[in-house]
Amino acid sequence: MNTLPAILVNYRLNNTTVFRASWTNSIARPNYYDLVPYRQIFQEDNEIEIGNPDLNPTTSMNIDLMAEKYFRSVGIISGGLFYKDINDFIVGLTRFDYEFEGHTYDVFVQPINGGSATIFGAEISFQRQFDFLPGAWKGIGLYLNYTWANSSVDDFLVPGREGEDLSLPGSAEHTGNGSLSYEYKGFNTVSYTHLTL
Repeated sequence: MNTLPAILVNYRLNNTTVFRASWTNSIARPNYYDLVPYRQIFQEDNEIEIGNPDLNPTTSMNIDLMAEKYFRSVGIISGGLFYKDINDFIVGLTRFDYEFEGHTYDVFVQPINGGSATIFGAEISFQRQFDFLPGAWKGIGLYLNYTWANSSVDDFLVPGREGEDLSLPGSAEHTGNGSLSYEYKGFNTVSYTHLTL
């Protein structure tokens, strides 16, 4: 059993402005397949992939601060800061020319708990239906989102790479999303763009 305490606070400055703060704890359990003690051997390539029944779930303590400004018609602009303290994140460990149970494999792959990490970042978003425009132009809608995140691994547990200055595996420093929609008199269309750097 896992206990995940949380504190959520909302402050409404007026009818269109809201400030939010939260302290939460979350958990992400390993993929079931990764927990199975399986062995998949590719004899032609002399490779092996094995499961890891000893994987711990990834836990995270999160702090979020957010401000939201709602338009009087459909739409919102928001921005905020976030911080995450992560433990036992999971990575795929790859070893080359690795001896396992009396046989040396060219490639050995196994999911492991990689250590702990922190993430600090900021996010802004904008969503607006341009219903203040005349005629058919009022059907235009726009959504934009941008996130900046700076991550750091505190104690990378991959053998031979301890002490390296690394960002959290799989994390991106810059992420952006955007979509343009149109809805007018029964006609609907949406375009979407995603950017990760």
